[in-house]
Amino acid sequence: MKTIQLITLSLALIASSCSESELKTEDMSTTTTGFIPSASFEKQLSYETVEMGDHAAPLTVVGEVTFDEDNVVRIFPIVSGSVERVYFSLGDYVRKGQLMATILSTDISTYQRDFSIAKSNLDVAAKNRDRVQALHASNFASDKDLQMAENEYSNARAEFVGKKQILELFGGNALSSDAVYNVFAPRSGYLVERKVNEGTQIRTDNADALFTLSDLRTVWVQANVYESDYSRVHLGDQVEATTIAFPEDRFNGKVEKINSILDVESRVIRVRTELSNPGEKLLPGMYATINIVPAKKTRAIALPEEAVFLERNEPHVVVKVGRELVKRPVKTGRQFGDKVEVLAGLNAGEEVVVRGALLVSNEINNRR
Repeated sequence: MKTIQLITLSLALIASSCSESELKTEDMSTTTTGFIPSASFEKQLSYETVEMGDHAAPLTVVGEVTFDEDNVVRIFPIVSGSVERVYFSLGDYVRKGQLMATILSTDISTYQRDFSIAKSNLDVAAKNRDRVQALHASNFASDKDLQMAENEYSNARAEFVGKKQILELFGGNALSSDAVYNVFAPRSGYLVERKVNEGTQIRTDNADALFTLSDLRTVWVQANVYESDYSRVHLGDQVEATTIAFPEDRFNGKVEKINSILDVESRVIRVRTELSNPGEKLLPGMYATINIVPAKKTRAIALPEEAVFLERNEPHVVVKVGRELVKRPVKTGRQFGDKVEVLAGLNAGEEVVVRGALLVSNEINNRR
């Protein structure tokens, strides 16, 4: 009987020893806080080394594309009349010096008449001066007569030059009697606005431009910044714009002007950004989404959004400690684009899981 009890006790001790050995082996690969991933599991993960860096929190606002007023020419009517012909359609590219329209104008007729009268008076004054000079040389005219003739000629010439300049300024031709005003392009660019058609009656007091030319190489976006975000915008901040029309394209520029007036109704401040416009894709009137990146950076630790996950409503990350992956709670701060600021819980030089962080978290939870 004692022999049987001894054998039973020995077997129990051997079984207990084997069980403890198995638990210790399992503990090497699985703990209450993490686990050591297998080679196949490791292939699903990517890591990033924690380091301090310069980051900025972009501000996203909405704005409207407008002309770059520094690259826009508006052509206003300087004569009254009727539009005889328009040579370009909206959207056409116009080169400097090309004829854009012709206008039949009584103003030009008046300038031509004044020019003709001034030219006739100059011819008369020139002949009279020549005649008095000849008489003065023969002592048949006094010095006073000669002086008067020369003064009359000088006045007539000044009047002629003035009338000629006015006629040429208004597009008239000194050699033609046609009452036509020619509208020439003062610079090259796209015809982005056209307010006249053939037969349109125009007046010099018209507040609208006949044509608007712009090269569209650069455009402005007038963005609306709410009062609460006013302190986050500075002159020179870099901007990146996207549009519904071209969602895959990114248009870059910077903040050029910040208005000093607050719209009391909408509580927004107008911020003017200037964007480069390759391919002239951005057109005035389009709406754009603007990401404003402050020029002033913040020194901080920031991780990709994918690396941070919530557990029990607290942010966590997965840290590689030796061969083991462990979860660790962290304190997060601002959003820097697609990265999240980490205020506490990590040190520079540590490795965190980026791709697959949530997968590791689930594996750890399942192994508890």
